[in-house]
Amino acid sequence: MKLFSKLIGSLALMSAFTLTSCEKQEINLSVVPVNGMTVTLTPQAGGDSQSFTMSTTVMDNAGREHGTFKREDIILQANTTYDATITFFSDKGGVRQEQNEAIKREEAYYTVKYFANSNSTSTIEVDVSVIDKKADGTPLGFKTKFKTDAAGMDAINVELFVAKSKGNSSMNGTVFNATYWIDVQN
Repeated sequence: MKLFSKLIGSLALMSAFTLTSCEKQEINLSVVPVNGMTVTLTPQAGGDSQSFTMSTTVMDNAGREHGTFKREDIILQANTTYDATITFFSDKGGVRQEQNEAIKREEAYYTVKYFANSNSTSTIEVDVSVIDKKADGTPLGFKTKFKTDAAGMDAINVELFVAKSKGNSSMNGTVFNATYWIDVQN
């Protein structure tokens, strides 16, 4: 009888362990806080890097405002290809923190989207191509290439998008959105 009790106890323990280790991993429906981004552009043919920042203020849980509103236009040279790096940040809590690593940890849910040539009267074209990829092979968007042609002005919209779901709940939408005016000069 003692042997039978030990066997049943062992089976119960193994079953409990198996059940808990096979539970689905829960998805956190919160988003990485972002209230700004910086685009750093470096000409592929050589030259100095330039950085352009867009940011908004953010309120913490106590109602205190952090960060600043900042909007910088992008100035590029005509007929030039640039390597671009996008850095997202948060000023929540009064300290600027880069958020790319936090976004990368949850890369399956995030995508950086680019919408170029929003000005239908534009005479220029800024071609944007994403270089970096997620584990599943889809574009992530932290590293891109900007290619210009003739001189002129236009706008480019950069959007950090999230799509998460858990059970009957889902969250889809824009975490941060910046529209940069681009001045391409000869």
